[in-house]
Amino acid sequence: MKRNDILVLFPLALPTEFHRGMRSPVLLALALPLLVPGPTTAHTFQVETSVSEVTGVRQIASADLRPLPGLSYPGSHTAFRAVYEKEHNGAATWQLVLFGYTADTTALSQTPRIRLYTDGAQLEPSRIVSKTRALDGTLLETKQLFFSRPQFVQVARADSVTLTVGSLSFPIDRVLRTDLRLILDQVFTSDPQQASEVEPADTSGAPNKNGPDQG
Repeated sequence: MKRNDILVLFPLALPTEFHRGMRSPVLLALALPLLVPGPTTAHTFQVETSVSEVTGVRQIASADLRPLPGLSYPGSHTAFRAVYEKEHNGAATWQLVLFGYTADTTALSQTPRIRLYTDGAQLEPSRIVSKTRALDGTLLETKQLFFSRPQFVQVARADSVTLTVGSLSFPIDRVLRTDLRLILDQVFTSDPQQASEVEPADTSGAPNKNGPDQG
């Protein structure tokens, strides 16, 4: 899935300058099939860095959507994306953005009850933003989960992670969380202050690890 394909569907997860000229209903309809996540193979794991010319926000994010396993979801498909953003004033956010493709609203967009269990320990996001968008009779549900940096590190490095959204449950194995560790690696490489506060994330075994960020 290419960047422009993703931004047509999920503009909330991309920098501002990529949004311009991509709001045609025709394009939205054509992009619907792209909600189906592709196979998770070694070569698909990578993150991309961008800087908004409008806001100056620097973003490091999953290059593609990752399938979000979970038989409890009543819709067709679920996926997620890891996102790090740093504003020009130094403020940073660490996010997981969830996506659901369904005929009717589900707990993914309706419930405020979110829990993550990392190696059995419960973790709650610091902030949650839910949105829905109707696309030709189909509903796109999105939920942004914001974490502190220590929480993001915990989710990235844990051996086991399970996300619960109301009655829905999504186990996310370590391989699917490769992007989180790649983001941490790039942030700590490019920001010496953060690297001195937290040791670089362990990305051993991560397929196709990106090199250090040069931006």
